[in-house]
Amino acid sequence: MPPTFPERDARLWNAGRERFLTDAETGQRLSAECTRAHRSVVREIARWPALLSPWLPAGTRRATRLPPLAPDCAPDGREAVDTLRIEGIADRATLASPPGSTRGLRLQVRALGSAAPVQWLLDGRAIARTESARAFEHDYAGIGHGEHVLTALADSGAWAQVRFRVADMDGAARQVLAGDAGAGD
Repeated sequence: MPPTFPERDARLWNAGRERFLTDAETGQRLSAECTRAHRSVVREIARWPALLSPWLPAGTRRATRLPPLAPDCAPDGREAVDTLRIEGIADRATLASPPGSTRGLRLQVRALGSAAPVQWLLDGRAIARTESARAFEHDYAGIGHGEHVLTALADSGAWAQVRFRVADMDGAARQVLAGDAGAGD
């Protein structure tokens, strides 16, 4: 397991390795206070920096997750992680400017599920920073048509992504949407 650099803005640093006890039979995590006797095994996992998580393959993310806590064990505080959800753009949505609009393709989005500040990345580039669930508006018309990814990264390490497509709205498509197709034929 390779050592890693400290998390940006982390108050405490560790080498990116987390040691814990698991039940030898079930693989469930054990805390210091369990009501049943367990045959324990020490395990260690490598933890990637939280802000890198959106770019890791799903298998790597699964391998670095802590196993669930055994039901007879008292909480150990290791699961206190926010879960983010992006509101304002549905995953796999297709976005298009309204016909005749001069406003562009302005949408408000916000991250729900964390009280921490949130960094917003569009295709991997920073576009905004918000405080917790505060919404922000962005004009997506200028990013070009095609596939895009919007990522919300909370300072707590929680993150969420939505993938969306901006439609190519050439003049003929605008006429069809506006109901002008075939007019005058």
